Amino acid sequence: MGKLKLIGFMSVLSLGLGVQSAQASTIPAATSPYWWSYRQVTVRRGTWAHHIKSVFPACNNYVDQKKYLKPGTKLRVRNGGASWHWVVTGAGLQNGRNFWVVNRSSTTWFRQR
Repeated sequence: MGKLKLIGFMSVLSLGLGVQSAQASTIPAATSPYWWSYRQVTVRRGTWAHHIKSVFPACNNYVDQKKYLKPGTKLRVRNGGASWHWVVTGAGLQNGRNFWVVNRSSTTWFRQR
């Protein structure tokens, strides 16, 4: 009878420790491969987006417009590679040969949708 109680206790204990759900509570780091594709975000802190006029050679690229992004603005962002921190699109920001960037190195200015 003692072994049966022990088995019952162990099964109840294993059910209590069983399945746990996993959810990410933080945004991946700005340097993470996660940001190599566009991700939908909402601006959390107001920031400036700069329109980059693309010329050849690339070292001569320059800013020809800028636009203030208010908190609550919905955007799509991706990592900008070696030259730019974040490439953004959406909210009237169109990318083509020329593109829009936000030069803030962290992820604190937005939150994921």
